[in-house]
Amino acid sequence: MTARDPAERGRRAERIRREAWADGSSGWIMATELLTGTLVWGGIGWLLDRWLQTGPWLMAVGMLLGWGAALYLIYLRSEGRLAAPDTARRSQPAAPDQTPPTHTPKGPR
Repeated sequence: MTARDPAERGRRAERIRREAWADGSSGWIMATELLTGTLVWGGIGWLLDRWLQTGPWLMAVGMLLGWGAALYLIYLRSEGRLAAPDTARRSQPAAPDQTPPTHTPKGPR
């Protein structure tokens, strides 16, 4: 690589920019997982509390369950066992066309 090659410098700058945004993106993914896991499971607990008239106990259990599940997902993602949603879509090959081929009968008309 020469310092004078503008195409190489552009590719290098693009790679550095993507790596920087990937780190920021993963931080937002983790924060979103913590927030949504806690809110969704807390909301389920709240609905069960209203239905069963048990007070705030199931909501608290739901929030703790959602928080724990979110932390587990973050752990899996940090260990590389779970791909980020945007990279999972990019890494999967495109599905082949599932439409059957059209067949026109050959014969006298």
